[in-house]
Formats: sequence, structure tokens, C-alpha cells
Amino acid sequence: MNAVLPPKQDGVYYAVVTDRFYTSIQSALQLLERNVYSVGTIQTNKKGFPPALVQEKSKRPKDIPRGTTKIVVAKSAPQMSAMVWFDNTIVYMLGCGTSTSMSTCGTSSCY
Repeated sequence: MNAVLPPKQDGVYYAVVTDRFYTSIQSALQLLERNVYSVGTIQTNKKGFPPALVQEKSKRPKDIPRGTTKIVVAKSAPQMSAMVWFDNTIVYMLGCGTSTSMSTCGTSSCY
């Protein structure tokens, strides 16, 4: 990481967005140590991903409304959170340095 990222500076933060092949808990923690926040979709078979979030099927169950989310925060690293979002298919995400507060976006703008 030293070859890719600049040295850590107080008060300077960066953000990285990754896809499910490059997102991992280990890399997210390493990035956070360097003041780099990260967010991205993640494969559920990655080491350390919370098994309580993993659903049996890849499609959203009919009894769960579309747009429903479940969020868990790591006890050992409170800056890290994992999320499952029930769209037509199920989307798993990992965020490090992100907020867990919910907000709603309109069709034309988000506040």
C-alpha cells in the first residue's frame, strides 16, 4: 500500500469505492489506518463477513419489502459496518469509516 497511497496526514481523508471482487475486511481496515474510508459490495464468502447477514437464496423473499436493509456494526472495529440491501436481488455491502444513519433520496436530489 505504501507504493499506491500517500503517507498518512492529520486531517486529510480519502475515500475508495470497490466492487465485490476487491472488497475485503482486511483491506478495509488497512485503508482506515491510513485515513482512507472505503465502501463497496462484497462477496459473502470473504473471511470475517458476518454469517448472520447471509441469506439462503439470492432473491429477495416475498415477505420482505423491496428496499429493506439490515446493518451490523463490528464490535472490534466500530468504524466498520456490513449491510444487506433487499432489492430484487440481495446486495451485500461493507463500509469502513461510513455512517450508519439512514437518509432518503428523492428522484431529483438527495439531502
